[in-house]
Amino acid sequence: MVALEEAAEGADAAPAATSSGHERQTRAAWLSTTLIGIALSVAFFPLYFNSFATSDDEGSVLVAIRRFLEHGSLYVHTSNPYGPFYVSFTSLVYKLTGQTPTLYNSRLYVLVVTAISAGVFAASVYRVTGSKLFAALCQVATYCMLVRPVGILALHPGPFVVLLLSILSYVLCSYAVRPRPVLLVIAGGATAAIGLTKASVGVATLAGLVMAFALGNRRCAQVIQWFVWIAALALPFVVVSQKLGLAIVAVLAVFVGLSLLATGAVLRVDTVSLPGTAFVKLIWGLVLAGVLSLIWPLARGTTPRSVVTGVVLDPLRQADTLLSPTRIAASWFPAVLTLVIVLLAITGPRANVRRVLSEHSWVANGGLAIAALWVFGLGVMTPTGFGQWLPAIAMLPALAFLANAPPATRLALRFLVPIAILQMLHAYPAAGAQRWWATVMIFVPCSIALGTAARVLPAWTSLAPAARRVGVGALCVVVVFLIGLWPYGAWRAYLHDAPLDLPGTRLVRLDRGFASELRDLTTAVKQHCDTLYSAPGFDSLYVFTGLEPPTGQLRNWPGAHSRSQQKQIAVDLARAEDAGTRVCVVRDTNRIKEWVRSSYGRGPLGAALAPYRRQVARVANFTVSTKGSRSSPSG
Repeated sequence: MVALEEAAEGADAAPAATSSGHERQTRAAWLSTTLIGIALSVAFFPLYFNSFATSDDEGSVLVAIRRFLEHGSLYVHTSNPYGPFYVSFTSLVYKLTGQTPTLYNSRLYVLVVTAISAGVFAASVYRVTGSKLFAALCQVATYCMLVRPVGILALHPGPFVVLLLSILSYVLCSYAVRPRPVLLVIAGGATAAIGLTKASVGVATLAGLVMAFALGNRRCAQVIQWFVWIAALALPFVVVSQKLGLAIVAVLAVFVGLSLLATGAVLRVDTVSLPGTAFVKLIWGLVLAGVLSLIWPLARGTTPRSVVTGVVLDPLRQADTLLSPTRIAASWFPAVLTLVIVLLAITGPRANVRRVLSEHSWVANGGLAIAALWVFGLGVMTPTGFGQWLPAIAMLPALAFLANAPPATRLALRFLVPIAILQMLHAYPAAGAQRWWATVMIFVPCSIALGTAARVLPAWTSLAPAARRVGVGALCVVVVFLIGLWPYGAWRAYLHDAPLDLPGTRLVRLDRGFASELRDLTTAVKQHCDTLYSAPGFDSLYVFTGLEPPTGQLRNWPGAHSRSQQKQIAVDLARAEDAGTRVCVVRDTNRIKEWVRSSYGRGPLGAALAPYRRQVARVANFTVSTKGSRSSPSG
């Protein structure tokens, strides 16, 4: 059994902590992590600036931050589907730097966030294992996973949530090595910040933490442990309950639940002794972060009711209007193998399995290394195929227990594996880029397990240092290719493309034809309009044209606005017309049918936009219309 005090002793026994050059090694680790982060950012720099999507989630977030900085209250004057912590923090960054959100500076911002996130994930691995090589492997894998969707989703809360997860990962790993109460306050704050950015991810993260602190904790009553375990198993089904009748959604809930069942069973036998005050510290962090995140929005006129609506109620309705779940290619071999290993861990203490394995430590540690490498590889090769690796990750705490791994490693896996499993709920109800953000966390426990096992395996320790570097370096290159990235090709395509050359788009380069269409559309809007409303939303046009939005209710993908919000848009457009403003409606003819088929077609918003049928310009699939009878474009 693992006591909390043993975790600190285990950390003291680690080579990185006992060597006289510990501080020098730590500085070297931070230096190597920084250099790798800079190298990755340079290598993949084009991916931040070589794309633009007219579905334009990017523009809606840019304008939301702009309006919050200029006009104040969230969810009233500023249509925004995300929480107050994200908006407050991002707005504070822009306030302190004196910048206005644009495509250029928002993508630079995400570049920095991505590099920091991958670096902090790497630091988590080094904190537990003392291995710079496996920390570097984790850094490369997490960076490559995060860089995939960055170009069209700059300033999206997804990368920001991952940054908070990386901080949470590091403080939990630090607590596993040296338990200090302040770390739990930070962990609670990071968890609250995640929830006040995207509520569903925050709830999932908190559930993982509660599992880690309750299950197998000798200071926690059995009835509470059973309640926590049952509640955790029910959580994925509760989250997807609106669409549980769909097989694709049910499979996601089943695989998450199966993984939590297996992990919880291991936590129950690999016991710890965590004081009740530890959870109290988490709660203090939760409360503190919650208060800090609400100060600015409430001071600017946001009401408590609108916070509850924007953070909790609106996301609950999202599955009814925006459902695009990920398909899980269920593979039963990993599931069966995981259950076998978990059963072995559960029965191990009674059957003296651990004693036998301790006499042949290379067997259990070799199994831990193979399992970690396997799960790592499945995450790299099938990052969106959760069914390939989702149950298998539960093998890591089971094998670490069987291998009698150092207490710090087992405590770190206890914290990280449940959180990593529950991040899969990030991909519901809309998968998209969320699939990459939901996957990235798994590489941290995998790298920790690899680093721990390698430290005692003769096959690894007998290698010369140069051979180890070459081996891990080659594995990093393989990771880059398997994720589907190639820096040379990205740079070559980027330099061949044309600069977009619109306000706020410095360094953005796109296909020459597409860039020309965007410039022509911007010119047409500036020529005929004093303000605009787009259907579906194309809010980057406000950045390109410099025109002010006529309303704060802008995130108008199908079904996003309630009837009252639609009525407010109609009032705002009428008010602008009455003031003599030339109001235009920009329609994307490729996507307008889906938009009309939603509640907007027969709702107040559809009625408000219907009079705008005098077409004054057409560029590619976009039309620009003002009020009046239908006519051909004038130019």
